[in-house]
Amino acid sequence: MALSFVRIIFIFFLWSIFLSANLNSHVIINELHPAPVGGEPEWIELFNSSDSTIILHDNLISNINTTKPLPEINIPAKGFVVLTSDTLKLQEHRKIPATAQLVKASLPVLHNTSDPVVFRNNDSTVIDSVYYDVKWGVRGISFERVDWSKPAVNVENLKPSESPDSATAGYANSLSSGASPIISYPRGCIQINEFLYDAGKYNAEFVELWNSTDDAINLRGWQFHDNPDKSASSILTFGACELTVQPKGYAVIAWDSALFVKFPELKGLANVLITSSGYSLSNTGDDIILADRTGETIDSLSYTPQWHVDRLTGTKDISLEKINTWFASCSRSFWSSCGDKRGATPARDNSIMQVLSGFINLSAEPNPFSAYGANAKTACIISYQLPFRNSWIDCRIFNPEGNQVAGIANNQYSAATGELEWNGRNSNGDLLPVGQYVLLLVASDAASDDVSEGKLILVIGE
Repeated sequence: MALSFVRIIFIFFLWSIFLSANLNSHVIINELHPAPVGGEPEWIELFNSSDSTIILHDNLISNINTTKPLPEINIPAKGFVVLTSDTLKLQEHRKIPATAQLVKASLPVLHNTSDPVVFRNNDSTVIDSVYYDVKWGVRGISFERVDWSKPAVNVENLKPSESPDSATAGYANSLSSGASPIISYPRGCIQINEFLYDAGKYNAEFVELWNSTDDAINLRGWQFHDNPDKSASSILTFGACELTVQPKGYAVIAWDSALFVKFPELKGLANVLITSSGYSLSNTGDDIILADRTGETIDSLSYTPQWHVDRLTGTKDISLEKINTWFASCSRSFWSSCGDKRGATPARDNSIMQVLSGFINLSAEPNPFSAYGANAKTACIISYQLPFRNSWIDCRIFNPEGNQVAGIANNQYSAATGELEWNGRNSNGDLLPVGQYVLLLVASDAASDDVSEGKLILVIGE
């Protein structure tokens, strides 16, 4: 009874300081995660609701018994800042957008019961405050502010996130009007790199994925399906798993723990997921379609037993591997039988991996180019010279964060010289922002299967 009375008085106090602070401040506490799981660090998100950049200098952040100073931070108009004590660890669990700032800061340890969080000026004047009670939500799910213009001291305006990603760090809140809580990833950011469909008694079917980006990507809510109608029996959903694929790293998904009999070294690894499912890969051929939590296809292929080496006497316990992680998954020419003595290489480099070698000469004209304005040059012409007489080429465009934004050649047959065209648009046909982009061209010799690559910086101007 006495505790409830104290809480009522404290909440009334927070209401009063919000009403006085809201008149002269546009920086608010927009989201916080006091009870994360799986090793994720606690974090607090600030939002600048104004139309101008705000510089925070010598500000303070407090809970009921601790006050910590914050570093100097410039928050752009309508911008987000995510504060945490361990930025690298947080990036292993969350995809922080490039438009948001991730700032390392010493924060008060947020209580796992209830706590106020107060944001102050350097003279201790209150700028904003919130009050949470973990009973309002569930461990592992952040608290989001519903309406930033109102005080957040009760469950009416500080609610558990409804994002499938369990939080919206650096994004518009899932509970806000017009928000887009689901993070969509570009096609090709995660690629199918190896799979086993013909598993023996002491082994299991599996699919290995590779992260082509420089961001850790959590696969919570992603799924495999093997045909367009996506009937329940043909879907494997990763659910609320904590499977995170590290940058340029691997993850393995299997639906039988017998995988550990064949590969005991995989047991206990954070990048290996065993999940119960009726999903299976057919020995006569099948589709493997990887979709993110929005349902968008990220990578796909359609295999047959003929993808294996012709002279194999059997395919039992022998996986299919991609000859290079950067190659398109959908092309048979980029796959072959695993050559490892155990028949597969889950969670490590493929046994038939070809090191890219040789030299490709690339040039572009005009570069920079612009697709904007009445007099815009609507396309950039990329000229190339290959070290092979005839090749299969794959050409992709990446943004500065390492995410694929466009593909302009996919397993295309080519002579030693040729030209490609790029109009500055992404795979959906939308114009990309002004800035630098990286073109990667990979050529596989049609005669010998030798591989070469070349890179070129392309610039979209205004």
